[in-house]
Amino acid sequence: MYTSWAIIAASASIFLFGTGAFAETGQTPPPPTRDLRQLVTSDPKTRDALLDSLKAADWNNITTLDAFYDYADALAHSPPEASSVLPLSHAFFYMIDQSDDLKQDGDFQAWVKQFAREWGAFMDTPESAASIQTFIDDPSFNTSDYIVAPSGWLTFNQFFAREFKPGRRPIAGRNNDAILTSPADNIMKASLNIDDNDTITVKGANYTIEQLLSDSDYFKEFAGGTYIHLYQNTNNYHRFHVPVTGKLIEKKNISGLVSLDLKKTEDGDLVTIDGDSYQFNQQRGLIVLETPTAGLVAVLPIGMSIVSSVQLTPDLGAHLTKGDEFGYFQFGGSDIVVVFQADRVDITAEAGKKYLMGEEIARARSR
Repeated sequence: MYTSWAIIAASASIFLFGTGAFAETGQTPPPPTRDLRQLVTSDPKTRDALLDSLKAADWNNITTLDAFYDYADALAHSPPEASSVLPLSHAFFYMIDQSDDLKQDGDFQAWVKQFAREWGAFMDTPESAASIQTFIDDPSFNTSDYIVAPSGWLTFNQFFAREFKPGRRPIAGRNNDAILTSPADNIMKASLNIDDNDTITVKGANYTIEQLLSDSDYFKEFAGGTYIHLYQNTNNYHRFHVPVTGKLIEKKNISGLVSLDLKKTEDGDLVTIDGDSYQFNQQRGLIVLETPTAGLVAVLPIGMSIVSSVQLTPDLGAHLTKGDEFGYFQFGGSDIVVVFQADRVDITAEAGKKYLMGEEIARARSR
């Protein structure tokens, strides 16, 4: 079972009442749930939907509004620890995901985005780094692979967006643009065909590439092509790199949901349901490359859970060489989707297999 929220409340109190800009002025910062409390007071439908969701989730006896407020306020200012960062963030999303009315409540979902921004802002403070040693001590994070400045990682987001030491991720076929490489360390989840009407089908439901690319000028170019889904875990490298050499002809951030699909196991654990549909609705980034060997290639870093921050770094029009970094995530697990035009590449990556950044995942067809 998961750690009680009271534990994170204790650690968060250091920031809430002991340090930070508000402490310097003797003021107490407003709680992250302040606007939610006002919304619930003014809108009985939101109040009832949130209560229904909390009662249906029944997580750690948090079934009342006051208990949820205390939990969320503490969570937003709690330094992440390796053993609890996923369980505690999973619990937040599980508790608010048990009511269809709440999912459709625009005001509530706007508050969730606001909460995510505040949580993310805390991850840029020195207080957020209080438990980084727990990640360094966890062998699954392989921190010896990464560059550490003499001052160390001063915030959690500095640690989360850490960079590899030179040579740790060689690029396959560095001088062969017919070889396309993995944009990050991830597991190949699925390769799906796009039909001639710009649509893919997932478990009987249809989704369009126009929806995924959010009215990109180039969405029609991918009809009949291929969609691949790559999954990253929290302990993976969270910078991403272009899979093929080309010119950056489109770049944008796409507004979407801040959510996570979860289910509760028989022993009470919460596990993610990592399917192939939520990518069409989540907050995400988009770049489109014009390449000499693979035609147009779209790459989309997808925000998951509280990872609503996708930073895209190159300038539009830049010429990027295979393996060049084009951005990074902040805080949490995440996905990457790559979309290819029809008859331009053969996917060589196998579903269920892990690929390190720079390893081959596809080959361009000769033309």
